[in-house]
Amino acid sequence: MSSVERYKAVDYQTGTPPRAFGSETEFTDNSNFVELYLAYLDSYHLIPEPTNLMNVIEDSYVVSFNNYANPYDVTTINGGRLYLDSETLEFATPECSSPKELVLHERVGERITYETLARAALRLNEPNLNVFKRSGYANVYSGNKILISEDSVGNHENYTSLNEFSALNFQTYAQIMKTYEDNKNAQHFADFLALRKLIDGVGMVDKAGYSITQRPRAVNYRDFSNMTRHGSKRPFFQHGDRMEVRSGEGNKSDWATEFKFGLTSLVLRLIEHDKFPAELALMDPTGDVITLSRNPHGKVMMESGKLRPGADVLKDIVNAAVDLGLSYPEFPKYEQKAAADFYKFYDDLQRVNLREHDVTALADRIDWAARYAYLVARGATYETATSTNLDAVRDDLKWDQIGERDVARRYFSKFGHTALNVSILGPPQTRAAARIRTAKQLAAKHNIHEIDWSNIISRDNIIYSFNNPLDPNGVTTIDVRTVGHPSDEE
Repeated sequence: MSSVERYKAVDYQTGTPPRAFGSETEFTDNSNFVELYLAYLDSYHLIPEPTNLMNVIEDSYVVSFNNYANPYDVTTINGGRLYLDSETLEFATPECSSPKELVLHERVGERITYETLARAALRLNEPNLNVFKRSGYANVYSGNKILISEDSVGNHENYTSLNEFSALNFQTYAQIMKTYEDNKNAQHFADFLALRKLIDGVGMVDKAGYSITQRPRAVNYRDFSNMTRHGSKRPFFQHGDRMEVRSGEGNKSDWATEFKFGLTSLVLRLIEHDKFPAELALMDPTGDVITLSRNPHGKVMMESGKLRPGADVLKDIVNAAVDLGLSYPEFPKYEQKAAADFYKFYDDLQRVNLREHDVTALADRIDWAARYAYLVARGATYETATSTNLDAVRDDLKWDQIGERDVARRYFSKFGHTALNVSILGPPQTRAAARIRTAKQLAAKHNIHEIDWSNIISRDNIIYSFNNPLDPNGVTTIDVRTVGHPSDEE
């Protein structure tokens, strides 16, 4: 029996229990690996084996396939998952016990992904590999020729949370969407995520000028029902005991990554406790993101009709979350740190002025400010940092490269917030550790049928379950040959 407590809904409603954290990042590249994979599928497997992910990933990084029939989805040695997701190679971190730990495993995922694509590029005889951790693209033209078409690339965050949305998965899709659209707490959390662009935005050279976010139009913070290519993606969605934030961006600053996870965990307490201040509701959070993307000092319209600086509204939200956290003795240290970091961020933001190229106060740790400083140093100005300036676009894209050409990481390392290189880690002491131990034992016997985050199914029909995200030892087994598959009993 494990000694790690498994928290229930009432614990999140009446306290501040610890969370597990995770992220998912989609990477874009020029290695043609994904294109060959898609051609492989379209031609009914006529393309030879070089498209197989297992042929290009370093063997020591692999624990097993996640599905014995799918060579494009693997469990990695640190407890994460590397897989092809439509047109991108995606890495999902293991469950981590703190935002700081999450940063390390997100970086491990970057290294594994980059090295895998580098090996693919060599195999495909494409020596000039570029891999990008980028969340969105603007429309870029040369004359009438389109060079880059606006697109949104995923970077999702995951937080252990039990709240009023946790049981919705048992309803129909239409009922779930209706609940989100009509629910004040859903709207409140979406409002926070819209304002959080001031923190998590990574910056981009856009058509109208410099934007502090690469996703100014990619998310609709009021419409939860649609999942179109642009403009209507959900800001978040609940999966059982996991809150998935879908509006995030691929930060290169390790400091900013830790900050946004810690602060989001803090504000999520207001939703779990039903304590979000109603007077801080926004009239149009989707429009506010566009406003703030051009001017981080921009004002937002409250539901009351009052105009206020977006940063001030965000500060009031954080104040309310801190007051709630301080009322509990188990107030997590990572949330306390995020609050302290926020107040310093808020003060420094007041001294930033994009028009005057003055971003020094934040350029040591916040992505959009650091990118802007880099572009200005390369000759761009507030007036010329647009997607009609191909030199600015080129430098903008360089900032998002990972691996040997990671300009951003070299920049942030000067301030001590980012390491240039990271070691490949073992799994965190969460259920990832138990899952990897079991997976290694079964893989040694070639006895894995399928792996997901909470279960491993062996080829001899035994289910190994890892139900507690924070438990490094907890595992239960079901012998399907003896008791029948659980789904057969429903």
